[in-house]
Amino acid sequence: MRIGLISLIVLLILPASYSAVTLTIEQARKEGIKQFVGKEFANYTVINQVYKSSNNELVLTVVGDPISEEELETLHQKNKPLTVFNLFN
Repeated sequence: MRIGLISLIVLLILPASYSAVTLTIEQARKEGIKQFVGKEFANYTVINQVYKSSNNELVLTVVGDPISEEELETLHQKNKPLTVFNLFN
């Protein structure tokens, strides 16, 4: 009886812990993306942003003046770990 109760508790706690960690990581990523977009694209109007977790890609839809190649290169240099920027003008 005691082993069954302990097993039940463990079976309930493990998935809940995993869900809590996953949710925390997801929220941290969303907040990081929000801060990145707010900081790096402050001079632009971002109307849509989609994060594709399968290939760790952030797709932004920006309205306004086109982003120059120099600005893209500057963003790329500042954010080396990020793979960024494929533009269709």
